[in-house]
Amino acid sequence: MTLLAKTKIEDIGADQYLAISEKDPERLFSACDKEQVKQEYRRLMMRWHPDRNPDPRAKDVMQRIAQLYDEANKKIDKKTWEIPNVFAFETTGGKKKRIHYLKKLPFELGEMYIADTNVTFAVNKTERDLYRNAESIISKLTYPDVKMQPKLQRILPQIKYQFETPDKLIMVLNKDPDEVLLADLLAHEKGKLDPKHTAWIISRLHNLSCYLEWAGLTHNAMSVDTCFVSPKDHRISLLGGWWYAAKEGAKLKALPLKTAAVATPALLDKPIATKTLDLALIRAMGREILGDSSGMSLIGSKDIPKKMVSWVNGASSGDAKEDFKVWSNDVLTSSFGARRFVEMNITANDIYQPQ
Repeated sequence: MTLLAKTKIEDIGADQYLAISEKDPERLFSACDKEQVKQEYRRLMMRWHPDRNPDPRAKDVMQRIAQLYDEANKKIDKKTWEIPNVFAFETTGGKKKRIHYLKKLPFELGEMYIADTNVTFAVNKTERDLYRNAESIISKLTYPDVKMQPKLQRILPQIKYQFETPDKLIMVLNKDPDEVLLADLLAHEKGKLDPKHTAWIISRLHNLSCYLEWAGLTHNAMSVDTCFVSPKDHRISLLGGWWYAAKEGAKLKALPLKTAAVATPALLDKPIATKTLDLALIRAMGREILGDSSGMSLIGSKDIPKKMVSWVNGASSGDAKEDFKVWSNDVLTSSFGARRFVEMNITANDIYQPQ
């Protein structure tokens, strides 16, 4: 709901108005209607006029309200008004659709909308080849056996719906309600996770790397921006980034900037899919989750086990199973002793607050 729709005008303070970006009038005004916006604007300007309101920031609030009013009229004229927390679009077939979401995030190919039970990717049509690549890879995912299939399906992308608009290709994937984007969890924890929680995240990533190795696939975009985690169940789902996936040994179509920063010069010069890149990305994620993407400040840290620091800063063996074996039998044991479940008392509701 918008600020005016959910709160009495008398109860809204200067901080709340000034916190609204001048490009987001939808967060203030209660409807996409010029007459109603005009009425609400007049009421607000009367309330916040410095001659009527003693707040020292009254003039600043008036200026922000005026900016929002101008932007509101532009969006109404251009028909680009966005209902807060609703992704509304019309398909090329003329059907109108709405997807309610908790958070909207930009990514390199378009926008991502995180909802309770799904995550939606709206990919720019200029990236049609990468979208079709993900669609093909996801639709052909296979599983080692019947027993493993339900577990793997829960952590791998499952396409729920697909739509096409004049400028977007839209893919909706299933997501468990308790899962949050790893980048959002990291931000919630001020950019650093406890080493014990980092440990189970790295373990789950290695599980995924072993699956990819079995399937003969490379993902090429593992990052905090493509992985979703369940803090409660210590589960990771790899839902994003499949645009860049490829069969091992095949030519890569593209790489996101975050991956390119980790890739070797030889790989960038000759972009052939290799599992070594995924394994390097796991270690890069470990460094980022521990609080330093470069890994430099982790050296000498009293809070992080030395063996763990050496691992995230080190090079992969190039073999997923071997990396997982050393990680599980050597690094984890040396760093934390016998395995035990360490509760993480954070929920999706803690991270995705209603706006």
